[in-house]
Amino acid sequence: MRIGLVGYGFGGRRFHAPLIAALVGVSFTGVVTRSRARRSELADDLGAAAPPALDSVTELIAGGVDLVSVSIPPEARGPVVRELLDAGVAVVSDKPFASTLDEGIALAEYAAARDVPLTVFHNRRWDSEALTLARAVEDGLVGEVRGCDSNLERWEPWAAERSSGGGHLLDVGSHLVDQLREVFGPVSRVLAVIDRASGLPLETGYLLVLEHRSGLRTRVTASCTQAAEYPRFRLTGSEGTLVLDGLDVQTEHTLAGLSPRDSAWGVEPPDRAGVLHRTDGTRAAVSRERGDWSAFYRGTIDALRDGSTLPVPIAGAISTLAVLEAAVESDRTGEWVAPRA
Repeated sequence: MRIGLVGYGFGGRRFHAPLIAALVGVSFTGVVTRSRARRSELADDLGAAAPPALDSVTELIAGGVDLVSVSIPPEARGPVVRELLDAGVAVVSDKPFASTLDEGIALAEYAAARDVPLTVFHNRRWDSEALTLARAVEDGLVGEVRGCDSNLERWEPWAAERSSGGGHLLDVGSHLVDQLREVFGPVSRVLAVIDRASGLPLETGYLLVLEHRSGLRTRVTASCTQAAEYPRFRLTGSEGTLVLDGLDVQTEHTLAGLSPRDSAWGVEPPDRAGVLHRTDGTRAAVSRERGDWSAFYRGTIDALRDGSTLPVPIAGAISTLAVLEAAVESDRTGEWVAPRA
């Protein structure tokens, strides 16, 4: 399997490249980047294992490639994804894979018309806390589930100053909504409040209430102007509440230059274990699953080889975009809004 990468900015360098380089039985065929600084970083980061730096997507295709990850700003992704699909090359797009729901639907239809796989890098389905949440629900750890809060808050006001990732809602919200959809099922309607601060051009945070088809309601809270965050997840049921603190350690590991092949990769420190608060007043530590972003690539490669279902089908990514679109409309009207897809 030959894999290429378009873009070597923060996402390409810190997320995609380390995962691709660590895969077994895979050829990392090239990285498209014209920046001299990025090319120098590529050589420094991967050393002798660094793939060649290329000038264009056309050059990458001409060299022979089966799968390409596209990690460039959202406004530039569409033409690149289409060029790859036209060449019959399977594509992994960063999230959000489109700036609007209509653009996402059109891109998915474009891929389907050419019978070429298109998927989205929703790697945070394999975050430690997301995997632990899913395990807790499956095992009935809190009894009958009655609600779940997902919170991701930090002090990064600059995130509201530039449109990288499409804004805070599309960027971070894509992951948060996708995680809850994956565990609790499709969303039938959304109620949202989106925060904006004076002097900042983009949203600073939001509260989304998601009503799933099952009738269960979950909540998403996110902010880039909060210095004292809530727990990352709080799962409440008839027999207690599971609290999971802290964002998955894989982010820290990749920023520190670790590889997914390192034994420490994705292993959460003991002091970040979850806490089960039982209804009788007792508490119990709950071990966290090991985070495994590489599972996205392994599953995608397996699907391309044997024709099985992609780990992130494009329909799910479209549903997430639809929820985020509904959130914007709900904030505008003050009413519940049903997603269009």
